[in-house]
Amino acid sequence: MSKPKSISKLKKQLDTVFSKYVRLHTADHDGTNTCFTCKRRMHYKELHAGHFMSRKHLATRWLYDEDNDLYNVLPQCPKCNLFDQGQQYLYGVYLDVKYGEGTANAIQQMSKSSIKLSRADYEEKIKYYREKIKQLGY
Repeated sequence: MSKPKSISKLKKQLDTVFSKYVRLHTADHDGTNTCFTCKRRMHYKELHAGHFMSRKHLATRWLYDEDNDLYNVLPQCPKCNLFDQGQQYLYGVYLDVKYGEGTANAIQQMSKSSIKLSRADYEEKIKYYREKIKQLGY
């Protein structure tokens, strides 16, 4: 019987599958998507999953709530995400423009919540996003 994966390995696995989904979800049939902040078009493999609120906040680390238009993570080019520190101010402005006034503030408030995920929570989320990627044809 194999040893269960550690929480840190599950977290990394979830980051990987979630990032791929975020970058593919709004990509066109060729896999091209748009940087949320600078609008540059790139292949999804070249884009990052850019976070409005830092990944250190577990409550919003994987926030991609399609039912409520709450997206803490959206595609960003490497320049915006890394070299321009995520363009957080612009990211927040664009969240409010695209999803409604107060969206950025709501996500910021959510990020302050404290949550603890179990091994089962991580495994369930990994399975969920793998299935979503399959549904997209990847």
